[in-house]
Amino acid sequence: MPLTCVALDLETTGLDAERDAIIEIGCVKLEDGRITDEWSTLVNPGRPIPLGITQLTSITDAQVASAPPLALVGPALLRFVGSLPIVGHNIGFDLGFLAQFELFRANLAIDTFDLATVLLPRQARYNLASLAAHFNITLTDAHRALDDARASLRLFLALVEYGSRLPAPLLAEIGRLTSHSAWALRPIFKEMTTQAAAAPSRTPPQVAPGRLRWTDGADGAPLRPRRVPEALDSEAVAAL
Repeated sequence: MPLTCVALDLETTGLDAERDAIIEIGCVKLEDGRITDEWSTLVNPGRPIPLGITQLTSITDAQVASAPPLALVGPALLRFVGSLPIVGHNIGFDLGFLAQFELFRANLAIDTFDLATVLLPRQARYNLASLAAHFNITLTDAHRALDDARASLRLFLALVEYGSRLPAPLLAEIGRLTSHSAWALRPIFKEMTTQAAAAPSRTPPQVAPGRLRWTDGADGAPLRPRRVPEALDSEAVAAL
């Protein structure tokens, strides 16, 4: 499936886009399904980095002291991303910080968190580390912008591949239900539906009469009733 987008991740001094500041940016560019470029930089936030953030990211005040402020970083970031769709995990958080500088307000935003909640409804956790582990994606340096952007892009590709293997009627129904909405994932599901419809039909495994096929592919013996039924243990039932 040819895809073109930029995966983006930020590290910040906190969670409030209006009061906190960016300390690192990482981007990975995907063009026609191939990773073609990466870009990252530390950013001087103009304030001390809280100890908890340093412990989380390993980014120190000394490291960002000589880094450029976002005002100087912005033009290079804008050239790298351009008008391409932006992919990220909880990408609304990152774009909220960049929106303070009027950056990427018009770009399509694709959130891998949202995509995962739709495609993997029984997943226990939806943080980046858990989803990366689910798809055997290496996350070598969590909470560093470039590594998180790399992992987010690989997660996006894994989710799209997984979704494209779902039954085409199911994907088409999702598309129908969202056809009149501005849902950012609608184009992704439309493309997955096209891919699923074009894929060779998958015939369910054939099971010989009188045999069971377990989920691991092994054949089990036919089920038969006991010759002599066991008496019900009334005391055991009462103890339940």
